[in-house]
Amino acid sequence: MQGTIDTLEEGMKKHSSISVSFRKELISFLHKHVEDLTVVKSKFVFNLKFYDLFTQVLEKKSDGKVINENDYYKNFNRLKRFKLIHQKSAFFPKLLTLRSINPTHISLLSENFNDLDIFVNKRTYVIDNILKKNSESIAYLYIYLRIFALQTLDVVILEKMNLQNIIRLNSNLLIHYIDDNVGLLKNREAYHLYIYDNAILPFFSTLQQRNALLFENIQFCEDFFLSFKRKHLNDIHIVKLKYLNRNFHLFSNSPIYLTVYAKIIPTVKLTLSEINKLIPNKIPKHLLIKEEEYIKAVFSKNKIDIDEKDVIGNTENEEDAISGFRLQELDDLMTFMHAKSNALQVKQINKSLREIAYYMHIDNSIHAKIFLEYIMYLLQLHLRNKLRASTVRGYIWTLNKHLLKNIQDLNDIQNYELENLYNRLNSGKYKLSSIKQIIKIINRFFKFHAKKGLKFDIIALSYPKSLIFFDEYKKILALLHSNMYTQKTRIGKYDKLELLQQQVIVIFAYYGGLRKNELRTRMLPDFHFFNNEIYIDINNTGLRKQKLKLKTSHSKRRVQLHVDKDSMKILKEWYLLRNQLNKRSKYLFLKRGHNGSFLNKVIGEDIFDQLNPLIKKTTNRYTTFHSFRHSYVTYNFQNLINGSKQPYSLIEQAIQTGHETPEITLNSYVHGDLLRVIQTIKD
Repeated sequence: MQGTIDTLEEGMKKHSSISVSFRKELISFLHKHVEDLTVVKSKFVFNLKFYDLFTQVLEKKSDGKVINENDYYKNFNRLKRFKLIHQKSAFFPKLLTLRSINPTHISLLSENFNDLDIFVNKRTYVIDNILKKNSESIAYLYIYLRIFALQTLDVVILEKMNLQNIIRLNSNLLIHYIDDNVGLLKNREAYHLYIYDNAILPFFSTLQQRNALLFENIQFCEDFFLSFKRKHLNDIHIVKLKYLNRNFHLFSNSPIYLTVYAKIIPTVKLTLSEINKLIPNKIPKHLLIKEEEYIKAVFSKNKIDIDEKDVIGNTENEEDAISGFRLQELDDLMTFMHAKSNALQVKQINKSLREIAYYMHIDNSIHAKIFLEYIMYLLQLHLRNKLRASTVRGYIWTLNKHLLKNIQDLNDIQNYELENLYNRLNSGKYKLSSIKQIIKIINRFFKFHAKKGLKFDIIALSYPKSLIFFDEYKKILALLHSNMYTQKTRIGKYDKLELLQQQVIVIFAYYGGLRKNELRTRMLPDFHFFNNEIYIDINNTGLRKQKLKLKTSHSKRRVQLHVDKDSMKILKEWYLLRNQLNKRSKYLFLKRGHNGSFLNKVIGEDIFDQLNPLIKKTTNRYTTFHSFRHSYVTYNFQNLINGSKQPYSLIEQAIQTGHETPEITLNSYVHGDLLRVIQTIKD
């Protein structure tokens, strides 16, 4: 091991671009952590575990000072480029917090453990009363779903639960279909699938399915709950009860499990068509038809699939395009906002309007403009004595807190941002009347812009996009093969390479989760075989040649593919033929010319247009090429939950996917409820 450290140090000295301070710091670290190092063929392999430890040591040394991550990022990358460390080493994860990513749930103080004991006892008491199936059982079910369930529900959801939409999939799996089209943004047609805990399933065995609300007298149930809380739970505040609930479930599960299945961080919603694929003929036909109609509405409203915006062109990065606008930057407006008087202050209002107009002139951000136009509208209503000053201030502060601070770009609202907003409102910190008032204010904001012609296609962000299952992936490969042999009477060498190229693109997407343009612009040097292990480097080299660039700085990464035997056979056959192709172009995937030969050009984006109908035909659900990325992330996350619980596992998942934080990975790509259904079926 000492010899390997000496060799690395000597190699670093030969390259002046590697800073002396970095060299000394790294060598010192290696000497102190010899037992944590991995060596392959006399070279160090720096994996995510290594970087986790290295960063923790840095943070301790820094004593709270800012660490210049750019320097470490460049120097570690130089070690790879100069081949001083093994090529299997991961990239240094710049701008990513490496300390435990397992979400830190609020722990209880020692004096609160008495409350937890009471909580556990009363949870058992409530379950027993539910299973008695008497006149009060339904009220106890309400209490259970409010504060004791793995995923607790708020009053707004509970009052919409209809008996006819309870779906029993098997003896251990009961799902409730809940229409969710009357909350935040009333034009946002959506539904919610709720998975009941096993503990209360026997209650539903004799429950008659009919067109009636599960909780017909919601006010009685809420009063019963409040009375129970006072009598049996020492009138503990509902926020604290939810903390007790999390701690209770945390003792029997991992933090990641709790985060995903308790919806602390929302994941991709479960779809009826996915359930129908796993357990056929259990979903009522009218609900499947309703979902189909909903998806058609999405397509008619959206000509472009928002999830498909993978790589941007030669313009500014879309992350940089997001405005850094803060309301507090407007001094004159702040003077009005902090004034105590409700009297009309014409001079101050006009100053505020001029200030906002000037800000909108110098700031090109559509995000800021959308917000500020509505503020101007409110101020003008106040000038005409249509709104009181206190009402205007209340509207602005509410929108600032719940919209401006939590939605990165009002011109491109993401579904998970709305989910997070909705979850915050129903966390127990707000009264029901306050929630309704906040939603009312937000809806007025969107209605104002809708009248002006600005369309917020929230429906397009809420569509139930499915992933692709393994058997469907295999069918897609087989269909590509059969289609080629059906279309051609004679299969030549170039035909064979074209078929293999199409199949390999599917393999890379399913097992690597690559975005579309990341995939098609890979170069030959980006593809590596290490003793049957496959690695793909995602970088800007091929993209720049097409006047494209990576979606974000975090997209630069090395992805390892763990493929099945049949897919490995296809990969090896393709790689052999591709290397035999004597072309100047170093792109992995080449375009085929009209005369049948391959050109020195990268394969076009039309390859995905060719694959999409094939994918849709195979799955018979709403799936596109981008669904392979959903499959990749979800199946990897399943292995993470079932296997290692170490903190860096979730970080590695985010890095392998090319995301800035694990929250993005969970929000946009992990199908959490689907994994819960799959696990229940297995059990």
